[in-house]
Formats: sequence, structure tokens, C-alpha cells
Amino acid sequence: MRRLILLCLYLICVTLNAQEQPNVILFLTDDQGWGGTSLQMLPDRLNSKSDYYLTPRLEAFAQEGMTFSQAYAPAAKCSPTRCSILTGKSTARSGFTYTDNSIADDTRLIEGTTLRQVPTADTLLSEWLKLYDPSYLTAHFGKWHIQGGGPSAHGFDRSDGETSNAQGDQGGLVQNDPKKAFSLVDSAISVMQDAVADDRPFYIQLSHYAPHTPKETRQSTLLEWENQSLHPLGQRHDDPEFGAMTSDLDVAFGQLLDEVEAMGLKGKTYIIYMSDNGGQGNNRPLQGGKNSCFEGGIRVPMVVAGPNIQANVYNNQAVIGYDFYPTIIDWVQGNMNGAPRELDGVSIRPTLEGGEAVALNRNDKEVIFHSPHYNPNKNVPPQSALVDGKYKLLVAYETDELLLFDLENDLGESNDIADQEPTIFMDLRVRLRDYLKEVNAVMVTLNPDHSSVPGNLPDADQDGLPDEWEWRELLTVKYGPQDDPDSDGKLNAMEWEQGTDPYRAEPTAVEEQWAETEMMFRLRSANPIEEDLRIHILPGYHSKNIQLRIIDSEGKLVARRETKGHNALQISANWPAGWYSLEALDQQTRSRQQLSLLKQ
Repeated sequence: MRRLILLCLYLICVTLNAQEQPNVILFLTDDQGWGGTSLQMLPDRLNSKSDYYLTPRLEAFAQEGMTFSQAYAPAAKCSPTRCSILTGKSTARSGFTYTDNSIADDTRLIEGTTLRQVPTADTLLSEWLKLYDPSYLTAHFGKWHIQGGGPSAHGFDRSDGETSNAQGDQGGLVQNDPKKAFSLVDSAISVMQDAVADDRPFYIQLSHYAPHTPKETRQSTLLEWENQSLHPLGQRHDDPEFGAMTSDLDVAFGQLLDEVEAMGLKGKTYIIYMSDNGGQGNNRPLQGGKNSCFEGGIRVPMVVAGPNIQANVYNNQAVIGYDFYPTIIDWVQGNMNGAPRELDGVSIRPTLEGGEAVALNRNDKEVIFHSPHYNPNKNVPPQSALVDGKYKLLVAYETDELLLFDLENDLGESNDIADQEPTIFMDLRVRLRDYLKEVNAVMVTLNPDHSSVPGNLPDADQDGLPDEWEWRELLTVKYGPQDDPDSDGKLNAMEWEQGTDPYRAEPTAVEEQWAETEMMFRLRSANPIEEDLRIHILPGYHSKNIQLRIIDSEGKLVARRETKGHNALQISANWPAGWYSLEALDQQTRSRQQLSLLKQ
């Protein structure tokens, strides 16, 4: 199937009218926190930039493009982020959720296991580019940190191999080429020169080792930063060695920008600047840091500049690193035709070109984080999260907490508002739960050998409910068999026995009396359904929040989506063959439209 899809992509490509393709450079830093540069990430918050570190070239670059105030790395660790960027998939979907499988012992939970290499069925961004237009010159230099053959085995023409942290650590603080920042840029420049000479477009991913510890810097830079009259220490940041390393990285970035301009490539080259996860140090005003699904571990600096992108503007919409794949497809071919299936990202091209006024249509492609792991010190336990605009749901599996935050008014995630916003709280946890189930995400389990766990699997907490059912359906084992989280009158014990949903109330008698009315949607995919279910909402219902439900022949709920003003939805039809009912419910007019579906 994969070969057939790739062949189709090639045939589409060769039949297109010839056109000049854009160049793309992804400048990916390592462990650079959201507030770890001198670029102010929120226009109205001075503490959204460092009070010590300086990155003048990044600041100047932001004047030419769009700064994303709420940009996220796909993971709070490097390797899963790198896989996610190249596959366009969340870590939960890909199964690449952490850097290793060193399972912690003497913990309440048993961690999930992670993949360490790209799934063989996936088409990486680099591979897609080569198949769409074989003239693309593709290159990856710097930290790869993914097993499975290195960049050359995944569509990159040039690389420096299957590298990891070790290749960036040269054994001492003072180096002529700290963290290889300058030689990496030199490698990129060489590729650019060859591409220009051969009249070829290029995609270059520069995955820097800086500012990951251990620290490295040039002697002259270190002497400058040790002079407190030139660089007074800040209240949050006060490490001259880290400041010097950050400065050297910024100088290397400037050298790359200068060469793009000198070679006349600026008008046809997109440049993305982003970090692979949050910082390890002081990330205030954000909570947490690297490894954590709190904002300090996942919110990162991000700036994009290039052709038709609005200059010197801020954007506060939630974007994530796995949006790069579909965005680059959109840049290259002007649409999303032929994009791989199951991309979790969306193209941010309309927002880049239209600015803050153009709302980013995620079309139910959630901003998802999933890390069923402890960090090495066990001080960051397994977590998952979902972000929807200013609201964020965070699941802390170790403590059985489900927390809701208003990031617009509580950037530091100090105030749980689940009780104040019960509708939003339930909506987000259902959506996160449904997504993790849909992609068959690896989950944690209770550890029967831990002193706090009274029993053995499959019911280690001895509450009468299977632990696996609780993690999958409730995201926690804090509820007992006599609890009723959705307040539908059916206790958890009954929900489990009957196979119903403990987070979704069954339709009431009044709801069942909803009248058939004019059509709210049309089906854009074929019926019988083979792959994805594509639904078009009719104009009269664009502004409404229509609930779509798919129910199997036994009356069980298979999927649920809400339009939230979107006029098109796509639902992955990964259900068994058989008959289903698609229902559209308008909560305001109490009207309903039904359609029978056959899944082959």
C-alpha cells in the first residue's frame, strides 16, 4: 500500500506544470527554553524573554517574520520531538514517546515502552519531498538521535550520520567550534551552494547540539560574558557560561541568515527557528521544564520567515512541531493533495500569510502530548496533555490528577479550574481519552510490587474495576465502581459491565425525541466507507457547534466530534466492517440528521 501511495505521488508530480520550488531550512535548537532568548515571546510580558541571555540575530530575524507565542515542541524530550517533526504525527500515534526504555523501578506505576526508531510504514518529510520532486536536495546535519540507519536511510541526500548527544560534546568548556554550531552551518552553506549551482531546491534540517549541556563556548565569548560590567547578572538567569554558549549559537544562526541573503535566496526560502523541548534551568514564568508536560517542558521559541509571510507580527494561536510537515507540503505544492494519511499536524500556511486575523483551523487535529514515562530522577512522572487554545488539560498519572488550566490568565499553571469550568473540563478529557484510544497509545499500569499498591493485576487497586479499563476509559484509577463521572445515573461498575462510556451520558428520553429536520451535513467520502470519513457541514450550520456521533449496530458509541464552527471534518474510519449510524445533533434547535454508513 505504501509503495502504491508513493507511486501515485510521483505520477502526480510529473504531470504538474513545472514551477520553481521553494527552499526550506529548519534550524532546530536543543533544550532552549521559551524564555531562554532575548526575543520577547509575548508582546505584553517582559518576563517572556531572558533577563540575561542575548540573541540579537534571532531578534532581528523575528522582525522579518512571525513569532509564535504559543508554540509547542511535540514532546518534552528530544528524540520523540525529532521523530514527530519528520513524521507529522504525535508521539502517542507513532509510539515514539521517549528516549530510552530504562524502566524505573520502585515506582507506583510501570512506565510504558517506547519505539526508538521511525515506524517502517511512515513516509518521512524528507522522503515525501524526494518523491514529489526528485530534484530536491535534502540534508540533515547535527543531532539525529533516532535509531534505524540515520538520515541517509530516510530520504536525506547528505548528512553527518546517525548522531546523538555524544557527537556534540567535545570534552571541555572552551572550544573553537562550540557544540559544532559553526561547522554545522558551514555544512548547510555547502549544500546551499551546490543546490544553487545545479538549480535545485533544497530542504536542510540543522539539528543543533546547543544549548544542551555540557556547556561549550569560544574563549573570546566566555571572556566577554564573564565581564559583569558588559553582562550584568539577571534575577532568573545568571550563568555566564550558558550565556556564552547561547551567544555563540546565535552568531552561527546569523551566519546562516547572512549567507541566504548573500546568495540571493531570501525571496524563495522559508526558515523555521524552533527548539526541540523546553529548557533545563529556570523557566519562569512557566512551570516545569524538560521532561515535563507542564508549559516549561513543551512551550518553546518559534519564528518563521519567508515568502509571503507577514513580517514583525506576533501570533498567539497554538501550533506544534508536527505542523511543519503539512505546512511544507502546502508551501511546495500549494495544497494538501497527496499528503500521507494520519498526519496529526495541520498546515499553518494560511495563518503565516494572513496573520493573527486568520484563525488556524485544526479540524479536530488536537495538540496532544503523551509521555507515559518517569524522567531519570523520577521527579517528573508520567503525564499526558491536550491544549485547545487557552485551555489545557493535564493528566498526572502518578497522582491520579486531571487538571484544567486557563493559560491566558494563568501561564504558570498554578490554578486548577476544573471545578469552575466543568463542561470544558469534561470535553477536553473526553477528547484526550478518545484520541489516545484511537491511536492505541501505550499507557501506564499499576506496579503490584510497589508498597502503595494493594493487589495484583488485572485489578491491582482492588476496586472491582479492571485497571486497563480505568486507564483507557477514565485516564485515572481514582474513580471507584460506585462513582458516576458523567452523572448519567449509571455507576462505573454498570458502565464497565455494559460496555458503555463512563464519560458520556447516554441520550435521555427527551434527546431521543429530537425531530428529523433539514440536512446539516453532506458526506464527501464514498459510502460504503473504506478509509477516512469526510464530512461537509452545510452553510447554515457553519457558525454552530454541531455534535457528530458514530454509533455501531449494537448501539455503542464509536466516535464523537464537535464542529466548533468548522465547515469540514475528517474522521479516521478505523472501525471493524459493518453498519453504522452517523448522527448530527444541533443542541440549540434540538434537531437531528441521521445517515446509515457501511464500513467495508
